[in-house]
Amino acid sequence: MNFLNSIKSAPALGLAAAIAIAANVAPAPAQFPSNRTIAFSHQGGYVADYFITFPSQTRSLEALGVTLGQRRVFQVPTGVNVTVTQRMSHNRQVYFQRSFRFERSTCLKNVGTVFNPTVTQCS
Repeated sequence: MNFLNSIKSAPALGLAAAIAIAANVAPAPAQFPSNRTIAFSHQGGYVADYFITFPSQTRSLEALGVTLGQRRVFQVPTGVNVTVTQRMSHNRQVYFQRSFRFERSTCLKNVGTVFNPTVTQCS
């Protein structure tokens, strides 16, 4: 009787093994564009919103309500055009906007106050 149960479960076991093997197959690296990061380091005396938009697509990335000392990092495919926008949350005033072709990781640091927000490269 034990042998009969093992025969009945053999097809199910084979299917489970095939699913497990298929799930562990790694995709070829050439199938996906490499990703880099755009990071925002908030050191300013105001609450900020960050946006990364892709003009050729309808999608965007955003981080809202970022406060002093916080950092946000976004994975972005290389070789695409992006627009990075930063604004103050309380009045939605845009204080930084730049469009560029994204080729390498970058970090933008916010400093200043609501009266003089400034963006520099992270060190």
